[in-house]
Amino acid sequence: MDNRQQIFWLTALEGILCLVLLFIIPSDPNNAWMFGLSLFRLLMMLGLVLAVLIALWLWINLRRGTHLGREVRVFMDGSTPHQTLARSVAFLLLAGILGAVFFLIAWVSLYPRYSAYFLRLSPLILFIALVCLQGFTALKVYHADLWNGIRRFYSQIKQLDQKYKITLFLIMALFVLVGVQYYRQVNRHSLDVNHEPQFSDQRSYLRIAETAYQTDFQYKGDRNRTPLFSYLLAVFYQSEMTELDFFRRSQQVNIYLSLFLLVGVFFVTRKFIPTGQSVLLTLIAAVSLFVYKAGYVQPELLFYFLNYVSFILMGWMLVKPSLWLAAATGLALALAYLAKASILPALALFLIVYIVQQFFLWNKDRVIKHDSNASSNAGQGLLRYRASSVVLMVLVFLTLLSPYLLENKRLFGSYFYNVNTTFYAWYDSWEQAAEGAKSHVDDQGWSDMPPDQIPSMGKYLRDHTPQQIYGRFISGFQSEFAVLRKPYGRFNFPAIYSFVLLVFCLYNIRLSLKLSRRYIFLLIFALAYFGGYMVSFAWFAPIANFYVGRFVYGLYLPYLFSLFVVLNKLVEEIQYIHLGGRSIRASDLVCVIHAGVFLMVLYELYFFTPRRLVDRWYGK
Repeated sequence: MDNRQQIFWLTALEGILCLVLLFIIPSDPNNAWMFGLSLFRLLMMLGLVLAVLIALWLWINLRRGTHLGREVRVFMDGSTPHQTLARSVAFLLLAGILGAVFFLIAWVSLYPRYSAYFLRLSPLILFIALVCLQGFTALKVYHADLWNGIRRFYSQIKQLDQKYKITLFLIMALFVLVGVQYYRQVNRHSLDVNHEPQFSDQRSYLRIAETAYQTDFQYKGDRNRTPLFSYLLAVFYQSEMTELDFFRRSQQVNIYLSLFLLVGVFFVTRKFIPTGQSVLLTLIAAVSLFVYKAGYVQPELLFYFLNYVSFILMGWMLVKPSLWLAAATGLALALAYLAKASILPALALFLIVYIVQQFFLWNKDRVIKHDSNASSNAGQGLLRYRASSVVLMVLVFLTLLSPYLLENKRLFGSYFYNVNTTFYAWYDSWEQAAEGAKSHVDDQGWSDMPPDQIPSMGKYLRDHTPQQIYGRFISGFQSEFAVLRKPYGRFNFPAIYSFVLLVFCLYNIRLSLKLSRRYIFLLIFALAYFGGYMVSFAWFAPIANFYVGRFVYGLYLPYLFSLFVVLNKLVEEIQYIHLGGRSIRASDLVCVIHAGVFLMVLYELYFFTPRRLVDRWYGK
């Protein structure tokens, strides 16, 4: 079967598929006319049947080599170099695709009021879109001149875009469209589902904010929760407010904050990956993560953003350190620590990898100088610059945190004191922690427990067998796996890109290993970052009553960003993928995948997310 026959055969199959979809859509008894279907539905089905029959008829004529088949073959193999025709054909095909896109946008915008009408029209629109996509493929295969005319037309569109910023306008329109739906769903969830501050630990953050306001921000929290988020809430607190009033206002503060943070995610991401992919990653974050947490008075979203920025900057420091970057990294890490103390292990890991990297570079430079008998000090100067960069980063981090750390030292005897890692983590359950350390510790000083009862790592290891420790890790990993399978977080998007990345790595293993060696320290940092946090969350799972979603989803944005960056690097190096004697541009293939994920994200936001937001589990 040649390419001409394939086009008409695929058209027939697409028509049959859309015909089946149209037939199985539930009928409306009020408009039933024949076979339980309305007259309008029957007319649409008749149109699809005619399209299928015409496609099959042309396919048969091509296959048999009839006079009509020869005419179709001559037409498809002919040359039409006129630019006007190329633009006309491109316009019609593009109009069909854009029409399908606008149909989808109208559907999700008017859902559920007119959903029945859109549902019945959707198979027909799908068929038109598929035929138009096939039309572009046919032009590329059979009319190179027409295809080149379309490419020239596309180049003119790009020039107009550079002049009038059309893409920026479309991105803004998309963000507004998604933002309105996002706010509507989050606000409804905050009013109808999360309607009381007693749920989860929301009341604790309200209490810290109120106390901070009353003490002119001298109160720095209970050392279970760091103060940044509560300080933000305290700005909006008024002394005459009731607890419920402050709770409602704090919910709105976090909702609007989440929108600003999503804009921040876009601009930070756009620095490292293309604009379109940055838009997609931001939408995935909004639909998969932010929409479920924005209606709660909790610091997770603020921490997720600051943790994301910190992760990117630390990775950048490993690739190309500078003094300005070091200062920015120290600032981001300090803010992330004030949002949640769990950023501290990431900083420790980064310092270890960075120091090992500098030692490796120093040793490599020393060997090169020895072999070449060189006496240049350029390598030593570069190493000193790298060392001064990381010193500056640590100084900025410690300087910004100094008021908080000094008070920790004065009250609790440790600069980085936190009640979770100091006490709670060394119990087997939250019930034990509540009966033990929780009843003996406060925010004013060290525990008044008898020394032999104070939990610690040494005490835990003495009191537990290796089998018990192993069982704790296993149950923690099981809870993490259960979280990944739940709707909240929607790890299907990272799973899709993980699979795509794996396929690209296996396609060219030699190139993958080459890139791994080139960025070995960045790879070590990323693997240790994700693996280390997953292990620590598994350990802490019993204390959190196995509600580890709030912890695990802090890795969501860094992991997704890592997938995008690595995939782009592989695509840039591979360029073409050879399948069945044909060459496919790798960037085109990945672009199709991105487009499919984009449609999944929109469908998720408008159809699945509202159903999931009836559950209050997301505040755990």
